[in-house]
Order: sequence, then C-alpha cells, then structure tokens
Amino acid sequence: MKSRIPVVLVLAALSLAACGSSADPPGGLKISKGELGDAWPLTVSSGTLYCTGKHGVGAVTFRTGGKTYALNTAASGQGLGRDITSIWANDPKNTGMKKAIGPLITKANTLCK
Repeated sequence: MKSRIPVVLVLAALSLAACGSSADPPGGLKISKGELGDAWPLTVSSGTLYCTGKHGVGAVTFRTGGKTYALNTAASGQGLGRDITSIWANDPKNTGMKKAIGPLITKANTLCK
C-alpha cells in the first residue's frame, strides 16, 4: 500500500500541470478586427496577444478559439504555438501575398517587460 501513495501523488501532480498548461498566461492583450479595421491581418475576428520576453522584444503569440499561434520566429523557434499561416489573411491588394502582420507584433511587443 505504501508504494501506491507516491504514484498517486505523481499522477495528481501531472493532472494539475496538464490543466494549467491549457490556461491563458497572465498579461495578455485582447485585440479585435474592430481595432485595426482594414489592417487586421487574420481571418479570425479577435483573440489575445502575448509576449514572452523583456525590454519590448520577445516571442509573440496570438490565442484564439483555444489555440495558440506563433506570430514571430522567436515564438515558432521555441515551439510556443501553431503556424499562423492557417489564419493569416491574404492581401486583396497584392495577389499571392499575405496582409502585414507587423501591427499585431508591434502591439504584442509592448507586453514584453
């Protein structure tokens, strides 16, 4: 019976850790298409920006619909989110090009403190 207690404790700790990983990290910035208008670069209408870093630079992610997407190479290189391409809007003014994602990255970088 004594050998089961540590196993139960380990399984309970893993369960709590798994639950915590699906929660949004603190310090996000909610943003929507309404704020950026025609400059909105995504096919979804809203989400939350996050930045892991310091001094205005870091790994930038966008969370919407329970999924997190990497907005820059720092985030994708660290495996912090899915490829943004699946929700990145095409630029109607430039065939074969995507809309500029810079406005989202700039806003998210303000969260890197």
